[in-house]
Amino acid sequence: MQIKKVTITPSMAKAWMETNKQNRSFSRSTALKYAADMKAGLWQETHQNAIAFYEDGRLADGQHRLSAITEAGIPVDMWVATDLPNQAINAIDQGRSRSMADVMKLNGVIENGKYASYIVGMMNVIRSAENFFTRSATAAELEAAICKMSNGINFANQSLTNSKGSLKNSYVRAALCTAYYSVDNEMLQKFAEVLVSGMAKGPIDQTVVTVRNRILTTPSGGTGSRSEHYRVLLRFIKAYDEGRILTMAKATSELTFRTGIFDK
Repeated sequence: MQIKKVTITPSMAKAWMETNKQNRSFSRSTALKYAADMKAGLWQETHQNAIAFYEDGRLADGQHRLSAITEAGIPVDMWVATDLPNQAINAIDQGRSRSMADVMKLNGVIENGKYASYIVGMMNVIRSAENFFTRSATAAELEAAICKMSNGINFANQSLTNSKGSLKNSYVRAALCTAYYSVDNEMLQKFAEVLVSGMAKGPIDQTVVTVRNRILTTPSGGTGSRSEHYRVLLRFIKAYDEGRILTMAKATSELTFRTGIFDK
């Protein structure tokens, strides 16, 4: 087997894909994620990212990366291995894939492992609500966003430590995280306390109780529902910050606060 670094152009990638005669099922969504990282300059070169060809010239490994280069329309430097023994087909792609949470923890972005899935969920809720993406964020996109919003993420998770049921959901954390950068933090802490306890200490707290009841009684199935809850929460947080009492928690298409962390 021989290996060397090659600048793979979109035309080269397209030609090499024509040798892709025997491989696992192709996932276009995976290729599009890779392409997004490539176009954003977030693609990371590793020892596992090599393109490989069997000794008979067939593509052995790299169909999604080659397709991504074609989609991105830009050249990408990668290691290319050739003359891989044909019998190596049974040894390729046998390792366990890392989850998004695994990637975040390994990069030191997430300090407390028990919040990993919540943090990934928070970022995807924000991304979906702000940019209407249908695909999930890539690991590189998530890492960049989490680094930028680490203070808000920590505030949200700490504020909801004692939360139960639907109040623990990622969209609730996402709303507190986003609002952290737009409203008075002391006020936001009081909002979170009433949200968790359900105990109103003054007339203005009725605003929190109203949106709390919505969260506890309205199911959140898909991404759309989570985005809806997120938008409603942001509207109620703003009202609370302004001292306005809201008694009806209707769905809204308005996005009260915007982070812009996933903007290109």
